[in-house]
Amino acid sequence: MDSSESIAKFFYNIVPGILFIFFLHFYKINFVSEKTDVAITIFLLIIFGLALGFVFQALTKIFRNIFDLDLISVLRVTTKDENAYNEARKELLKKNLILKNDDKKKCFYIMDNYLRGRGTVSFIVEHFSARFAFWSNIFVGTLLLITILFLNKPPDCPYEWFMAILVFSGWASMEYLRILYDSILKTFISVVKLK
Repeated sequence: MDSSESIAKFFYNIVPGILFIFFLHFYKINFVSEKTDVAITIFLLIIFGLALGFVFQALTKIFRNIFDLDLISVLRVTTKDENAYNEARKELLKKNLILKNDDKKKCFYIMDNYLRGRGTVSFIVEHFSARFAFWSNIFVGTLLLITILFLNKPPDCPYEWFMAILVFSGWASMEYLRILYDSILKTFISVVKLK
């Protein structure tokens, strides 16, 4: 992984957390005192933003498990491109990486692991994985923000904007999850054909 990719992944984690903090600050819910030095405030924003990004990722993982979003995306991909999935499954069986009765979700998990050990070919999968993480962090942060603001009832809160962000980020994260699984399938087939 090169340094620019590391920096991008860092910002995909920290940006949703900092946006969350700024929106809370706008409605007079503060993490940092107004009297704190600017340098310390920036440092604390980065730390809190990064920590919130990791909390949002943990909540996303819980949502993914509760609603089985991975299986939904896998089924969308395999329904759309069943021939490609069957071809990939045959290759996995040839390599003795799966058993005949393994489910589709496990097949995608094994294809993903196979690709991540292949160096530069894993870039496509990691690219869409990072986009999914970013939009799901925005979704979870917005959901928490709406909940906190609803409980505090600020007088001039634009709930319509937050609902629009919630809907768009939810849609974007589900699309990037589907594209992630689609890229796993297509990249796996391409790599296997090249060998």
